[in-house]
Amino acid sequence: MNETLYREPGAGWATISIAERKSIVHHIGLTEEQLFTAGLSAYLKGMVRECMRDRLTILARYDVSSAQELEEKIIKGTAKEHPAWEDLITLENLDAEKRELENDIKRIQTSFKNRFE
Repeated sequence: MNETLYREPGAGWATISIAERKSIVHHIGLTEEQLFTAGLSAYLKGMVRECMRDRLTILARYDVSSAQELEEKIIKGTAKEHPAWEDLITLENLDAEKRELENDIKRIQTSFKNRFE
């Protein structure tokens, strides 16, 4: 197969031919592995930003700054249980996803750094 798939955060899938990819890699002076590593890191950082955006949207909805504050509002009855409990679960899932993505980014950075020391 002579095409590679790529996807920008929030965009649909598109293709780029191997010849185009090699031309771009040559033009910018990177190896394909370096470009892949840089692209993967940038993609993961975009996913972290999406998690943070979604998290802030939920927090703003309840005028709180943390999942713990939202839980306190639910318990006190100042936030309606539905959909607040679902939003609290979503917040916790977003926080977990963000941590995993950040760990993946650190692994990429450490691996890349170790290869060139």
